[in-house]
Amino acid sequence: MPKRIVNLFLCLILLAGRSSAEGNITIKIHFTFQGKPLVFRDSSYVTNNGDTVTIDMCKMYLSNFKLLQNNKEVYKENYSYHFINPLRRRDSVVLKSIKDKFDALEFCIGVDSVTNTKGVLTGDLDPAFAMYWAWNSGYINAKIEGTSTHCATPQNRFEYHIGGYLAPYPSIQKVLIPLTGKEIINNTLILNADLSKWFTDIQLSKEPSITVPSAKAVKMAQNYASMFSIAL
Repeated sequence: MPKRIVNLFLCLILLAGRSSAEGNITIKIHFTFQGKPLVFRDSSYVTNNGDTVTIDMCKMYLSNFKLLQNNKEVYKENYSYHFINPLRRRDSVVLKSIKDKFDALEFCIGVDSVTNTKGVLTGDLDPAFAMYWAWNSGYINAKIEGTSTHCATPQNRFEYHIGGYLAPYPSIQKVLIPLTGKEIINNTLILNADLSKWFTDIQLSKEPSITVPSAKAVKMAQNYASMFSIAL
């Protein structure tokens, strides 16, 4: 093969490798329960504490998306607030115009304190999504609701609305996902969100509801911060 053709072929390979590392990355979230695909409303699951639950809603804010290389920020999404609601097929985030190599994904579950103090906003932060406490002037970072026969409540319902940005009960949580590059296929990264983590250390018969900023809300947020993992 002539040398000029060989050089051209090598250049095309290098350009192809480079282009595959640039552009947009779609982060798709699959909701699970203890490693199994989660079906909202129609299926029951057993928590680590032995409580049987049916989950009929889960919403959350994912924010402040960054890509890191050797623990240094190489990419940061502008105005990074994403309302996630799988029942409305709002279960993905698109990171745009990525140019640098990276080895970790970082984001937060919840809305930062500065944004909370700005009051009512629009877009994904619109209060119409029922993720804003008008009485408390702040956003709900994440919420989950459902039923369980272990709940001595009307219609056996449980509800956990986790928010709060003021000391001593800020509940926003940071998530760090190490990456090797093999996890991203066709510019798509799939994450599992294991909702069983919400019920760590929770007995539904004793604690069927958390709906105000508190130490218990912070503890639940710390537990569910571990729900995200790479889908294998």
